[in-house]
Amino acid sequence: GFYDANGFPHWITATIIPALISGAYGVDLFFALSAYLITSLLLRERAGTGSVDLRSFYVRRILRIWPLYLSFVAFAASLSLLFETQRLAWHYVAGYSLLAGNWMYVIYGLPAGFTIPLWTVSIEEQFYLTWPLACRRASPSGMAAIAAGVLIVGNAVRAWLAVSGAPLQAMEYNTFTRLDPIALGILIALVGNRLSRWT
Repeated sequence: GFYDANGFPHWITATIIPALISGAYGVDLFFALSAYLITSLLLRERAGTGSVDLRSFYVRRILRIWPLYLSFVAFAASLSLLFETQRLAWHYVAGYSLLAGNWMYVIYGLPAGFTIPLWTVSIEEQFYLTWPLACRRASPSGMAAIAAGVLIVGNAVRAWLAVSGAPLQAMEYNTFTRLDPIALGILIALVGNRLSRWT
């Protein structure tokens, strides 16, 4: 309706809207691919060395993501001082800095400005923080059981929020409602690892 009302040809809007809607699935695909990749790397490390070096894993993740991510948060916070349309309250900056920006969205709603996509980084970093700990101790079958449990928890939390009439942001940005693509990525990595051993 917005595009039609502003004079866009209908054939353009008929192309743009489905692309935007399908693009929303890209976040879940990103989570699944990331979980697959991290799980595969951890399984390979454990097969090669007999254990998972948590310190090295965390150092690699921190050096790869945090400098750019935190620089972007600082840039966005400084812009909020200059432009009214880029307001970024302190609790969003704190949430992003503590890798819990998605929970700020659940509590306060979306921030004004261009930092909205950062919620995905928060969930990704929460996964990076917790999953290697499980991989270090659990066997592949134990990891599969954890992933299956995570899949159940994700869907149960989503169902509970829907039944309880929770606001949309509580479902959209909640870590627990985004667990199923992560669990599926883990399970695919475990199946791939098993298949490579069979062949």
